[in-house]
Parts: sequence; C-alpha cells; structure tokens
Amino acid sequence: MSTDGYVLEGTRANLILSVGGRLVTPRTDIGILAGTTQADVFRFAEEAGIETAYELLTLDDFHTADAAWLVSSVRQAAPIRSVNGVARAIDAELTTRINDFLLAREV
Repeated sequence: MSTDGYVLEGTRANLILSVGGRLVTPRTDIGILAGTTQADVFRFAEEAGIETAYELLTLDDFHTADAAWLVSSVRQAAPIRSVNGVARAIDAELTTRINDFLLAREV
C-alpha cells in the first residue's frame, strides 16, 4: 500500500480485482509498472465482454472485492485465498477461464 492509502502491486505480480462484474487494477500513473500478463488478462476480459478499468484502489476496495488475483507470467492468475489469515472469496470459474486464456498465448 502507498503512503497515501492506495493498493499497489505484489513484488513480482500485478493485482487484479473483480468488482461488480468488472476487472480493475491499480493505475500505472502512481508508480506501478505496467504488466504484460495483466494486459493479457484485460485482453481476455474485453474479448469476453467483461469491462476493465485502471483505478485508484483503496484497502477497502480490496477487502470488498468479489475476488482478487496476483497475476504474473510465471504463476498466471493466482487467486488470493486469504489475507492475514482471513479467508477471501475466490471465483474458481473465472480463474480457470483466465488461466486457460493465458496458457493458450503464443510467445
């Protein structure tokens, strides 16, 4: 989290949240590196008719999200299952669809 209260990214992964049927990720103009895997997840979403957005995300946004993933080229879309020992909801069906798309990419 940034000093002004915004959720950022993982050390080797970008954060994506499912919020009300949309996929959102932190804006890159606050010092986050644009991720190629995150961009591919958004390409998947757009092809699937799922709205995407880059937004300033707070810790409350993170905690109230319907699902959350850390995405990277090595681990693909890894659902965040718990934070500080508190279980989080996951979207297994969407996780599978995202990872099928990512694994089918041609390099």
